Amino acid sequence: MKLKRTAALIALIMAALLCCTSCSGGNRAAGTEPNSERLDLDYVENENAMQAEPEATERPWYAFLTDAFSFGTADKGSTKAAAQPTPSPDSVRELYEQGTAPTERPEKGTSTSAPNAEATPFVPPTETQKPGADETNAPKPSATPAPTPVPTAEPKKNTVTIQIRCDTAVKNGMHREAKWAGIVPASGCILDTTEFEIEDGDTVLDVLKMARDKFRLHMEYSGGSGSGAYVEGINNLYEFDGGRWSGWMYCVNGWYPNYGCGVYYLKPGDKIEWNYTCDLGLDLDGSWWDGAQDWKDSHE
Repeated sequence: MKLKRTAALIALIMAALLCCTSCSGGNRAAGTEPNSERLDLDYVENENAMQAEPEATERPWYAFLTDAFSFGTADKGSTKAAAQPTPSPDSVRELYEQGTAPTERPEKGTSTSAPNAEATPFVPPTETQKPGADETNAPKPSATPAPTPVPTAEPKKNTVTIQIRCDTAVKNGMHREAKWAGIVPASGCILDTTEFEIEDGDTVLDVLKMARDKFRLHMEYSGGSGSGAYVEGINNLYEFDGGRWSGWMYCVNGWYPNYGCGVYYLKPGDKIEWNYTCDLGLDLDGSWWDGAQDWKDSHE
């Protein structure tokens, strides 16, 4: 009798275990996509990480075993650290890219020189007086032979001038070093004042290209021909050759803009200068940007 009771008890326990195993297998199968090819690894960002965890009543009875043996699993509350941006080098180029006065940037066909240039005053046209009654009835003078036409002069061409200098490099003695022979002339003049004809829409960069092509002058720039254009080297004299704050800067009619040469549109009569600086432009004209010294001090 005892053996029969023991056997029945063992059979009951085995049946209960089989029932629990089948239930857990069903739950596991229901949560798996049969055709999914994605591996949910701990270093792969989980698409369902933002979903709320199921309530405690929805978790299976064996969940505590899974939690206890899930070694190496990433914490759901942790987030991936944001990548730190690579700092850009401190240079004249960075100042051009940063800019401080975008509203002063001239538009195509409406170029201006210095921002404080005075406008030409408007003069109203003189009204022609209508003839009176006596003038209308007055006899007309006798006809006189037409004057000989004077040949008209040819229309004046739209021209600008450009010059390229590296006086600051000479001042720092670079012309005495053998490696700068033929690159930094002792006079500081790479290209003397030269006139070029322009068309509507031409920029400072376009005129520099004209000088390059006419005189076979070395010139290298990057960033395209628009707002990102930056002249890196002229006559094989590059940025950083004269120190950390060295590079090429341009001015038009004595004004140094703080944006790229590819978006400064010219007008007839403009005077372009390309000058090499060894001190962030402070050795050229300290007033080109009021914050230049402060910017330099904060980047030392």
